[in-house]
Amino acid sequence: MNENIEEKEEKIEERIVRYVGSFVCLGGFAWGMDLGSVSGALPGIRTRFNLSRVEIGTFVGLASPGEVLGAFIAGIVSDKLGRRNGIVLCDVSFCASGLILALATSKIQLFIGRFTAGFAAGSAIVSQVLYASELAPSKRRGKATAFFEVAISIGFTFSFFVFFLAEHSTNSKNESRSWRLLFALPTIPAFCQLILLYCYAPESP
Repeated sequence: MNENIEEKEEKIEERIVRYVGSFVCLGGFAWGMDLGSVSGALPGIRTRFNLSRVEIGTFVGLASPGEVLGAFIAGIVSDKLGRRNGIVLCDVSFCASGLILALATSKIQLFIGRFTAGFAAGSAIVSQVLYASELAPSKRRGKATAFFEVAISIGFTFSFFVFFLAEHSTNSKNESRSWRLLFALPTIPAFCQLILLYCYAPESP
């Protein structure tokens, strides 16, 4: 009898881990695509905006202070307003940065978008992992949070795959705008996670 109860509990716990892991995968996927988009997009934006070496370094480096601020703010939001709102901050930031960068027409917009992308990444580190670790059973928290880490690598690889397809397209217009597509990619999983968050995801204990 006890064995049957334990077996049922393990199955329930495994389902919870899969649910939580799949949910935070979307956040990791968005972050991975954001990471992978930069190297593929640099040649395009350098040509489009005539960026100098200093400006390129500034553009790439702006993500770091954004990550620090994002992690700090996400921690405060998660504590004061709940873990779900920490994820909302993360997803909204990813959507905002993706749209700003994809639609950028000036250097200042590029810099703002890059800083915002860093902010989103920093908030993801805190909010996604915190949510997964608290919602998953204590004995399976490592497995639940591992989904997030794996998704980052998958998203990173996927962005390179998309860049490869875009650059080898027969349409020259698509080639010249492939960097915009790369920057827009993270908005898709972030927006999907935002919808799931409001429709299905509970608040963590």
